[in-house]
Amino acid sequence: MSRTAQGINSDLFKSGNDANKVAMIEQASQKRIAYIARRFAETGFSDMCKGVYSLILDNAESVLSNYSYYNLTPDMLKPFNSLTVDVDVGSNSSTNTKENMNVLMSQIMPALYQTPESKGIINPSAPFNIAKQMLESMGIDNWPDFLVDPNTPEGQQQAQAVQQQGEQDKQEAARLTTVEEQKLMIELEKQKVDIEAKIAKMKLDEQKFIHQVAKDKAEVALEASQGRPVGIG
Repeated sequence: MSRTAQGINSDLFKSGNDANKVAMIEQASQKRIAYIARRFAETGFSDMCKGVYSLILDNAESVLSNYSYYNLTPDMLKPFNSLTVDVDVGSNSSTNTKENMNVLMSQIMPALYQTPESKGIINPSAPFNIAKQMLESMGIDNWPDFLVDPNTPEGQQQAQAVQQQGEQDKQEAARLTTVEEQKLMIELEKQKVDIEAKIAKMKLDEQKFIHQVAKDKAEVALEASQGRPVGIG
């Protein structure tokens, strides 16, 4: 890795130290720290753990006598040929896990829930798994205080209760919809009656108007023939 890639090239600040450049250098230095930590875990720390465990195996009788309350016996300790040490750096770090879970929760899962076809491929335990990994990446190991494992009897019982509540909510929503539809039908019927009454009144007014026009014409004709004012009752 170059000095610039490691974030230790001080010459970069000769041309200025704006926020973007500082952030870039800091990010590069974090990569260098992560690289050192990973190399240490994969080499020296791994060898040290192997050595300590081998020492315990060679002296199992005397070592385990001081830890009898763990209910361990020498025959329980098995030799191993490989050892993996996990460190909180790189792609599996807590920060990356939180970011990945956020993307999964805010983008991927909502997109899958959009269509029945994609919804069918979602693991029913997916929300629980996402939330659990989020809590663990935050250092919260007591996740049972906040979540219920759906694969446990308690989780299955709670899932059934939620499902029953959902059915009740659907029934209540359907009932309210029916009531609203009935109210709407009553209101429409009332409006229909009002409109019919207005139409009937308009027709009556039209007939009165036609009658009045005919009456006026008859009076005019009679006055013209008699040569005097005439009023038809």
